[in-house]
Amino acid sequence: MAVKIDYLKFTDDIDKRDVEKGPYFGIELFGRLFDNLYLGGEVGYFNQKDGPDVSADSGNSSDVELTYVPVELNLKYIVGGYRWAWAVGGGASYNYVDFDGNDVSSRESKDGWIWGGQVFMDLNYVTDLFFAGINGKYQLVEGDYDNWRVGGQIGFFF
Repeated sequence: MAVKIDYLKFTDDIDKRDVEKGPYFGIELFGRLFDNLYLGGEVGYFNQKDGPDVSADSGNSSDVELTYVPVELNLKYIVGGYRWAWAVGGGASYNYVDFDGNDVSSRESKDGWIWGGQVFMDLNYVTDLFFAGINGKYQLVEGDYDNWRVGGQIGFFF
């Protein structure tokens, strides 16, 4: 089990001011299937809000908020040496998106569940009970919600 804190950046055209990047928090849990192959999942949370802001051109005031919650099912292959473990993996995800762009002249919103998939890799320092390391992930998601994440994780074995 691990707790993650990552930096998330959406790669598609959703950059309504500054809601397309920021901190991501996640929890992952994996169980061993075979010697080096693990099956598990991750649930995360991302929320950014920008506004109200008054545009100098139009005088319009607007709020923009994006909430993103990925629920992932992944396979992970781990190769370990003495105290270091390197992992690669991938899987499918079902992602909740709540995008709300509220503007005096227009309103844009999206609220619902969309499918995706991801590939990732981790590098961890491992002790008998705990581990800590870095991770990177790229996620392809329906609509305009493709993203990448980099960050750190800390966890324990049970």
